Amino acid sequence: MIDIEKEYQDIEAERKNGFISLYGLFVFIRKHNPKSSDNKIATVLLRKFKDYQDQYNRVHFMDTLIDGDLTTQERQFLELGPLLPFRLPKKLHESEAPLPFDYLISTLEEIEDCGINKRTPF
Repeated sequence: MIDIEKEYQDIEAERKNGFISLYGLFVFIRKHNPKSSDNKIATVLLRKFKDYQDQYNRVHFMDTLIDGDLTTQERQFLELGPLLPFRLPKKLHESEAPLPFDYLISTLEEIEDCGINKRTPF
């Protein structure tokens, strides 16, 4: 017999543990930095996300050119993988849809300019 409640909770937990919303990330950061504005948080995230993506792309490109010549730190960095934004559907049975990295950047730039309000596209 299928335990529907347990199965449903497992599906919810899988999504909750596998993804964080941009809004959830802001809430978490605000909790630990109550004096920081959304604009400042967005600026810092933009810098960190762009740097991460640039470094990942550089190391990944190097790995495709010179196999085996990466440092241990570079190999560990590749194992983390690229930063991938997703659109999560409201229905748990539907799969997430990848979004272009530029979508994340443009959303953060909007927040950097305007803060979070009902017009922010996320």
